[in-house]
Order: sequence, then C-alpha cells, then structure tokens
Amino acid sequence: MSTDYEYFGERIIVDLVPDGRNIPVTNANRYEYVERIIDWKLNESIARQFWSFKRGFDKCVSHCVPALFSPATPYPTLTFEIPALALLTYPQIGQSVLFQRLFKSPSDLELLICGTKELDFEALRSNTIYDDGFTKDSPVIQWFWDALLSPGCTEDDKSRLLLFITGSSRAPPNGLNSVESRITISRMGPDSDRLPQAHTCFNHLLLPEYSSAEKLRKMIRLAIENCTGFGLI
Repeated sequence: MSTDYEYFGERIIVDLVPDGRNIPVTNANRYEYVERIIDWKLNESIARQFWSFKRGFDKCVSHCVPALFSPATPYPTLTFEIPALALLTYPQIGQSVLFQRLFKSPSDLELLICGTKELDFEALRSNTIYDDGFTKDSPVIQWFWDALLSPGCTEDDKSRLLLFITGSSRAPPNGLNSVESRITISRMGPDSDRLPQAHTCFNHLLLPEYSSAEKLRKMIRLAIENCTGFGLI
C-alpha cells in the first residue's frame, strides 16, 4: 500500500501505511487505500508548499484577521496594510461593496477567494469576444447564446459550461462582466462531429460551425457532461 513519484529522475516510493510498499492493495483494503492516497495527494504531498503559502498569508493579514471576522468589532477599529489589500482584493477596491462591508463574515472572504455562484450570462454575453471567422451575428453564436439563455438551461448547466471554458464553476467577485471573466469564442473549422474544445488558461472556447442549433446543443451538452479534469478533479 504505497505510491511513488519522480524527483529529478529518481523514483521515490512513499509508504501510505507502515511498510506499505510490501502490503498489496486487495479487495479487503481498497477503501483504506483510496482514503490514504487521497490524503497523501491533497495534504501530505503538498504540505511544505502549502506551509509556505500559509506563512505568506499570515505575514500579510494575521494581525487583522481576528478583527475582520468579529461581529462585535466596530468598523473604525479595523485597519489594513497595503500588502493585505493587494493579496485579498481586486482593482477598484475603494468602490468595492465588499471593502465597504469590511468582511462581516467568513463568507465574504470565501467570495473573494472562490468567487460567486451567481452567474449572469447576459453579462458574459456582452463581455465575450469572437475570433477566427466568428462574429456576434454568426448563426452558431446566436444559437449558442439562445441555448444558454433559454429557460431550459439550468444553473447547473451554466456552472458546468463555465467550468469547461474557464476551469472555474464560479464567477469572480465582481461578476461575469469583468475583464477577468472575458471569454473568447473561436471558429474551429466547418461543421463536423467534433466536440467543442476549450483552453481554460485563456478562457477560450473553440466551436465547429455546426449546421443546426439542435446539433450545437447536443455537442455542448456532451462536452460539459463528460469532460474530465486533472488528477483527482
């Protein structure tokens, strides 16, 4: 019951339990193996890197975090340093509603780090650019937005599509009309049976010029329901 990885050409074996390299994974211990390999991948294997991140975070904000989340603390006592602002907030902080509220609950910090679940696809539509032969008036583009803005497109569908295109199922704190949310839709050749493709690092969606709205809906649904991520994602 072990795992391994390569470090500068050297194979490193990690025992998930004492003497794990000599304990085979069997039907009887398979659940324990899954639990331990997940714990190793998500916690132990990155403990040193995560500790460095935590030290940097603490250095910037540890002095004000208790006050930030204390409901009894009056606003005037809350103070920030520039490093903390640079780490926690986005541009135009002075106009930010979140800044004015001064993180009244842990969910405020979650919003800044993880984004919002509220997905305004009308805003995303106005924030999208087109390339490689597509324009906002192209039939495929019209069908694409008609499908996404129709009553039949659920919030889960929108979340899946956003994840497919951007790698995140949530919008940034300042919404889908922000620069960070801008997506590009490019033409990926003529009509074909190829599924849509995405480059999540660049918020870039590639669509074949499908021959009908029905085919486009079918291909997009296949893509967002059957795509896989990296590693354990």
